[in-house]
Amino acid sequence: MLRGLGFLAGLSPGLSQGILDTVKELLDQFFNILQGSLVHFLTRLLELVIVVARASYIAIGLIGLILWLSHISPYRGRGMVAGAILMAVISEAAARLLLP
Repeated sequence: MLRGLGFLAGLSPGLSQGILDTVKELLDQFFNILQGSLVHFLTRLLELVIVVARASYIAIGLIGLILWLSHISPYRGRGMVAGAILMAVISEAAARLLLP
């Protein structure tokens, strides 16, 4: 990295070290902000996925329950209820494990 900053070679050692320290601090701040923003974005995205999964398993479970209890399609309805229960267990476990 120091080869790329060859123009600093003519400066006094204290001044060039001060400039390098400033550049390092600025880069550290930039990457800390970038990391924080990325973590926040991914957390919000995961929250959105959990909300969509909750809405989906509730809707699928209700439709399956209606199909099953009305005898319109009992086998399909029972399968939808079982799938909704499985979806609920997985999404709620993921919400507890992955969200802060």
